[in-house]
Amino acid sequence: MALDISSIQFSNTFNQFWCYVIPLLGAYIADTYLGRYRTIMWPVGIAIVGHIILTASGAPGLLAEKSHALACFIIGLIIMGLGTGTSRLSNLSNNKLTRNRWLQAQHLAFGR
Repeated sequence: MALDISSIQFSNTFNQFWCYVIPLLGAYIADTYLGRYRTIMWPVGIAIVGHIILTASGAPGLLAEKSHALACFIIGLIIMGLGTGTSRLSNLSNNKLTRNRWLQAQHLAFGR
């Protein structure tokens, strides 16, 4: 993908903005719906999907069409930012994870 400098700077700035604003959404979801541990665990899967899409955007078949590769890159960037930003919730709170809390987190996340 041969992009001009302004497009590269925009994608870099957008990625930084997206990854630093999304933890607010993660905090809201954790407090309102899912709880802290589920909100940390589920976005990791979303981030993996975003990484896969970003990797796919570099495929030779997509690189032949500049617009297709760029669209795949932007979608992957948004999904990866959503996953990594939301999972940063663990950095927002400084609770220590004792053995009891760890077992409780496993029970909440996996239903064991």
